[in-house]
Amino acid sequence: MNILQSLLVAVGMLRANKIRSFLTMLGIIIGVMAVTVTIEMVEGFRSYMNNQFASLGSNTVFVFYDPSGRRRGETLGGVGGLKQEDVEAIRDECSLVNLVSEELRLGAKTVSYGDLQLESTDVIGADGSYAEMHALQTDEGRFFTDTSSDKWANNVVLGYDVAQKLFPRGGAIGSDVIIDGRALRVIGTIKKKGQTLGEQEDKRVYVPASTAQKRWLGSDDVHVLLARPVSMADTDGAMDQMWQTLMRRHDNKQVFRIGSQEAMTAAFGGIITAFGAVFSAIAALSLLVGGIGIMNIMLVSVTERTREIGLRMAVGAKRYELLFQFLVEAATLSLIGGLIGMALGWGLGAAVDWFTHSPMAQGMPGITMTFPLWAAIGASLFSASVGLVFGIYPAWRAAKLDPIEALRHE
Repeated sequence: MNILQSLLVAVGMLRANKIRSFLTMLGIIIGVMAVTVTIEMVEGFRSYMNNQFASLGSNTVFVFYDPSGRRRGETLGGVGGLKQEDVEAIRDECSLVNLVSEELRLGAKTVSYGDLQLESTDVIGADGSYAEMHALQTDEGRFFTDTSSDKWANNVVLGYDVAQKLFPRGGAIGSDVIIDGRALRVIGTIKKKGQTLGEQEDKRVYVPASTAQKRWLGSDDVHVLLARPVSMADTDGAMDQMWQTLMRRHDNKQVFRIGSQEAMTAAFGGIITAFGAVFSAIAALSLLVGGIGIMNIMLVSVTERTREIGLRMAVGAKRYELLFQFLVEAATLSLIGGLIGMALGWGLGAAVDWFTHSPMAQGMPGITMTFPLWAAIGASLFSASVGLVFGIYPAWRAAKLDPIEALRHE
């Protein structure tokens, strides 16, 4: 009996015992479905995180004040955080740095225009390089520049959602909005950006960094500094230059943290992979249960078909042929269960993908659930291997039957 004939016999046995076959495959179906969904989620989140970090550029370097990182016994020594002079020093002294931008977070404010107002709107202090660094594109008007025209100016740039809600009929440019009792002239609006790392950039407004320092903070503090090296190969060198500049300016007080988007991407990727491995291992436990079920059913099948086995051996069937036939039946049973599980898992992933991208999922990040080809092939092979492993004993038992005793079996 060749492999095609063995497959046909296996499919025939499945069709003859539909309910029993389905119940036997249930563990495999659930296990493969769970593993499929886990892989889709891992790949979807990995793609999402890569896209989010890509909006800033993988070679972007960030610096912020972090006094918790100072050495034991080291005092702050008057270092209160990043200052505007630090930004200028890095911009002037670090030859491997191509672009420097600063960000000041002023918190959630109420922004109003006439009778319309928006509460809990994030107000960001930004400089002329901020739009390029964050890949912001203006819809109307312009963003800030580093020229004197925007220094300490009462100007504001509106995010997409803010502009749409305060000026539903357009005409935002040149109008005055009120933030914390201050009238600010709208000089630009931003095209729709969406979420970045869980933050709704369309619900922000931007004011010049110098205006934020003078009218809100009352100091020259800078909350976050972002820099872009000349090239990807210069990332480490640029970070070293920036670190040396800060240490020189602040008496070697290690109160700043510096890192790169590439390192953050790698760290998040490692975390996502680890979680995926753990969840896949847990989901795979049901495959073990399914394999035990297959072994039990195959043992029952051997008992039920004892006379058939004896008859086949009496007419010349070899023991290895019987062994091969029962292994094919076990592998076919497991493989079909795995394919059903993959189909269900793919369907569930497609439903999650559709929902997170639909208008009903307001505020949720759109997760693209992907099931790569390598995972489909691997799941199919693994499913078949489960049947082979757990089908070895029943197949061996069938092949070892004595033909005379088998023919006498009732």
